[in-house]
Amino acid sequence: MCRKITKYIFIMSNKETSPFDGAFVSRHSECISTNEILKIMDAYKDWHEIQADQPEVYQVSREWLPIYQQYLTETVDAFLSNNLNYIKHAFEHFFRHPISTGLHGLHFQMTEIYMNPDRRPTVEEKNRYVESSLLGLKTFLLTCPNVPIEKLARKPVGNPYGYKLNEFEVFPNAEYHCAFAQKINMLVRKFDRPTILEIGGGYGGLAYYCLVENPRMRIVLSDLPENAALQAFYLKSMFPNKKIKLYGEVEIDGDFDILITPNFALEEISENSVELTFNSYSLAEMSRETVNRYINIICNVTSHYFYHLNHVFWEMSSDTFPIDFDKFDLLFRNPTLWGKDPRAYQMDQHEYLYIAKD
Repeated sequence: MCRKITKYIFIMSNKETSPFDGAFVSRHSECISTNEILKIMDAYKDWHEIQADQPEVYQVSREWLPIYQQYLTETVDAFLSNNLNYIKHAFEHFFRHPISTGLHGLHFQMTEIYMNPDRRPTVEEKNRYVESSLLGLKTFLLTCPNVPIEKLARKPVGNPYGYKLNEFEVFPNAEYHCAFAQKINMLVRKFDRPTILEIGGGYGGLAYYCLVENPRMRIVLSDLPENAALQAFYLKSMFPNKKIKLYGEVEIDGDFDILITPNFALEEISENSVELTFNSYSLAEMSRETVNRYINIICNVTSHYFYHLNHVFWEMSSDTFPIDFDKFDLLFRNPTLWGKDPRAYQMDQHEYLYIAKD
């Protein structure tokens, strides 16, 4: 394994054959039709209106509030004013557009730094991206030693940036999402058609790799309406033949492969109807009141496994989540290799797996 990792890192670090040359060139892929985008926009407007009347726990707050205020105001206005040209462009280039701020890869200023035709990134800025990519690949190889690296490959929907590995390119979060899709499938593969609930699904990357790994899965995504709309675009573009439904089109317990819902729809999920619930980081970004409500729902709707990755040393520490220990046992709590700085003195980011009692 050490030789395998060293081989890939050597190849990626070789200046003469650098796979990072052209990392930020434009990439295009076939996406959904304009009519499908209009359907998403209509659904978003309904979700936005309903969200306004929901309790505080389902409003934008804490970590996400400044992101919305600085980066997403124009996008929200475009949705509400039926600005199709703006939304279509934002969707088709979302990896390079403020609509995806906070959902992938590098820091919030990455578009200005790496994709600006009027300036070239500095050596320090280039090294920052290279180091981030090498860490992601190294962690994938360490945690998934028997998974072919070709599983990282995917279509370039959303005009992603990426680096070249063998004969394909690796796009943002591929290593992380593919690795956790492997873990999730290992837990639920005994079920004929398992239902997975992901809270805070980003742009839909983990859902994509889960369905590639196990096409029998049903996935319910729960997120803020703006992120949910982006998930709809991405997953419909990646899976044109899957039954991908938007909240309001079908009952939560209905017939679908993927159901994309705004966060407040969590209240409608039936007890023990989900085999596994997964969350990555966002629970620790919420207020105590919001976390309490989310954990209560998770423990109610989840029949077998609750798997999450969150912060231990933040104000909302994942060690203090109010898990229902009458229903669940803690199977493990470990520092994760996917932490942003695994060399740090304190390992802040931990993985937790809870399993329902017999």
